[in-house]
Amino acid sequence: MFFFMVLLLILLSFMKESRRWKDVAESRGNKRLGVIAALKKLRRQDAKYIVVATVVYLAWTIAFKMATTFGGIYFVNVLNYSDSQFNAILTIAGLLLPVSAIISGVLLDKVGRTFVLIVGSVGSLACFAALGLTAIPVFYQGIYFFMAMVLAWIYVYLAEIFTTEVRATSIGVCVTGARLGYVVGPLLASLLTSRFPSMRGFWIICGALMLVPLLTLLAKPLETRGKTLEDIEVQR
Repeated sequence: MFFFMVLLLILLSFMKESRRWKDVAESRGNKRLGVIAALKKLRRQDAKYIVVATVVYLAWTIAFKMATTFGGIYFVNVLNYSDSQFNAILTIAGLLLPVSAIISGVLLDKVGRTFVLIVGSVGSLACFAALGLTAIPVFYQGIYFFMAMVLAWIYVYLAEIFTTEVRATSIGVCVTGARLGYVVGPLLASLLTSRFPSMRGFWIICGALMLVPLLTLLAKPLETRGKTLEDIEVQR
């Protein structure tokens, strides 16, 4: 990962800032916009979408952290699979991630952001619950596929919905809030594994977490498919 990071930094040095970012920088006299100054510039609509995005990302982080961390424990310790058998299941699950990313990209552009969020969340919920009820490995692999769809929504939507001037700060707040999932996830998993030794309830509750992203639709977030950033800024 260190060498990969170095390679990315080298490539990053050749990337130019967008014309949009340069225009915003020039409008404030090329002065650096500090975190406090950026937070003060957040409008009510920015706060709304920070909450929506953070809730979706946090629910995703908790559920996916639990799935990836305790999948091996479930198959090897509870279902008595061998390490090689679980590794085969996990390899297929991992290979489904780029497949899901490609499919999600097409659906995001052709059908819409909201559609991808709904399909990803409902699919994740169904696979989590089915895994707990049936213990069939294909549902564990399905979790990876559908959770990747929700992550695609997160990455695309966060890059679109905030104005250029406060985009980095807003995304930073969302990501920081979502990182709480790396603390909450293991704690919740520890509680659930003690309550459900067979882990059936563990997976069902993980699935229930993916209902949370669907609840954010009650806030009526803007559908950004086919809209320019200027349209989004006005319409949201």
